[in-house]
Amino acid sequence: NRGGWECFDGVLESNQPGSEVELPFTGRAVGLYFRLGPETGDLDWSVDDSPWQALRVFDEYAAKFWRPNYRVLTESLAPGPHRLRLRVSADRAPLATGNWTKLAALLTR
Repeated sequence: NRGGWECFDGVLESNQPGSEVELPFTGRAVGLYFRLGPETGDLDWSVDDSPWQALRVFDEYAAKFWRPNYRVLTESLAPGPHRLRLRVSADRAPLATGNWTKLAALLTR
């Protein structure tokens, strides 16, 4: 229940391309709440063994400063239990200076 910068005290983070995490959740929608900034790279994601999808969150402001951000990945799942897989991608935006992912929370509905 913490917002703003306080939520980043215990982030799940990695900058190693290919590193993965699997997160179970229940609901019809899933998203990510994360720290976005100059070193943020791309992510790949998959729900319930669906094909991997690329996610680029870097934008014009990310090159200038760190900030909290969120992204809804999907809102069209059948109600019930699911499994989200996240993978740090080797890809990144041209202005990004790293491959960091700094996940603060999993958003579900």
